[in-house]
Amino acid sequence: MSFLQSTSIFETIIFLLSILVAISIHEYAHAATAVYFGDDTPRLMGRDTVNPLAHIDPWGAVFFLIAGFGWGKPVIINPMRFSKRIHELYSSLAGPLSNLLFALVLNLIIMAVSKYGLPDSLIQTFSQLSMVNISLAAFNIIPIPPLDGSSILDYFYPGYKTFGAQYGIFILILFLIIPGPGGSLLTSILTPIFNLFRFITLGG
Repeated sequence: MSFLQSTSIFETIIFLLSILVAISIHEYAHAATAVYFGDDTPRLMGRDTVNPLAHIDPWGAVFFLIAGFGWGKPVIINPMRFSKRIHELYSSLAGPLSNLLFALVLNLIIMAVSKYGLPDSLIQTFSQLSMVNISLAAFNIIPIPPLDGSSILDYFYPGYKTFGAQYGIFILILFLIIPGPGGSLLTSILTPIFNLFRFITLGG
């Protein structure tokens, strides 16, 4: 799914557009959920939008280009504005869940329209968009800062995210470099999660 593995200009364009759409949905879900539960920090910072320009993270974009998975600019929230601590957990879960829900809808559409003989390019576009959304959800659920999994784990073990924040990027790079059964240790960790999410969203 990597940008470097694309074999045509069309595939490259679809892949990049899919990244922008997936990241926008993901980060907007974080922001909108936080705002809904009483924290207007994302809105004040201009993150309560689906505009991709508000959500692109340089490191996350690099990971997408070289590895096929990555993340957007983390949405800043103020937990003190939530009336309940669990609202912070909801905000963290919103990103991956929004990508899985979108992938589910896309796969249902593919199943519904494929029998009508629509152009392969359209089916390919929907399929690529679904795969990128699943990839984004799977990667972000890993509990390494700045990924959402670290925020989710922090709800159950307060202080975890803060402790690992300064080392998160280096750990991800190290996992990407260390060889593993799937090519790298990071790929080996990600593959079963990706396959599970693909199964859940009817991707087969």
